[in-house]
Amino acid sequence: MCKFSSNKKETHQNFSGILGGFNLSSWKNDGKYHGNSGCYIFSVTPKFHLYLPQFSNSSDAKKYTYLNNADHHGGERPGLGFGKTKDEKFRIWIDGLEPENSYVEAQDETFCPGSLINEGSNFINVKIIEKIIHW
Repeated sequence: MCKFSSNKKETHQNFSGILGGFNLSSWKNDGKYHGNSGCYIFSVTPKFHLYLPQFSNSSDAKKYTYLNNADHHGGERPGLGFGKTKDEKFRIWIDGLEPENSYVEAQDETFCPGSLINEGSNFINVKIIEKIIHW
């Protein structure tokens, strides 16, 4: 989960929230996609939303989670991602180098469509990242 702040470009209105993702499988730090249909993404505030995987035969629909905490995995940027859009963006991206470059998209090929944050904004400034482990 992460706490974020952002603003709507049209109104310059600031807002904050909490969003996250759940990965049922083990995280692998190799700059490749992993996970399975037990993964999901969610927001807690400003509104609660839960998006489960879509069922599709597309190879992009199998791109659940991504982790790269070093800048040496195929030249890919360090960070944490969930889902994949048609234009090769993540549904949720937490940038490992510059948290202000983190973003959220309203839809992707992996999870059901819908906004995780307020409409009209997709860049988020990550304030706090919490790792929650449930035994």
